[in-house]
Amino acid sequence: MLSLKFEGEAVVVQTGRPDAFYARLTSLAASGELGIIHEVTSPDDNLQAVFQYLVKG
Repeated sequence: MLSLKFEGEAVVVQTGRPDAFYARLTSLAASGELGIIHEVTSPDDNLQAVFQYLVKG
């Protein structure tokens, strides 16, 4: 699953395969095809997000 949402000057990506996405994003950023990427963040980069994910199931 991959979804894109445009919010102002940002693109919000949701994916079930983050490793594959980040690998592709790295090569696209290096090629310059997407222009300049100013920031990449992940809402899962904190302990609270991991806890919420684990207790969902």
